Amino acid sequence: MQLRRSSKAVIGLMTGLAGLILVAPPAQAGGDTSRYHGCAAHWRETATWNECQNATGVDVRLESDCNNQGDYTGSYKYVKGTVNPLDRFECRWKANGAALGFK
Repeated sequence: MQLRRSSKAVIGLMTGLAGLILVAPPAQAGGDTSRYHGCAAHWRETATWNECQNATGVDVRLESDCNNQGDYTGSYKYVKGTVNPLDRFECRWKANGAALGFK
């Protein structure tokens, strides 16, 4: 009988822990892409920008995803070396993300 109560307690504890694991983390206020050809895109609350460090000679553009307004796609710019920022855009309400475009 005690073994049975003990196993019920363990199952109850595991169920409680599973509930804790399912709780969503707070929304992220910004982020950064991985660096590709020396370039990366970044976004914060409303700001988006891209920059390159030691780029070997690439055509790159900024692509911004904004909430409740038109998104932004910059023109391609040739980069060789380090440029910070290369391009930037300010979203009116919120930046959902940013990406790099290459040709």
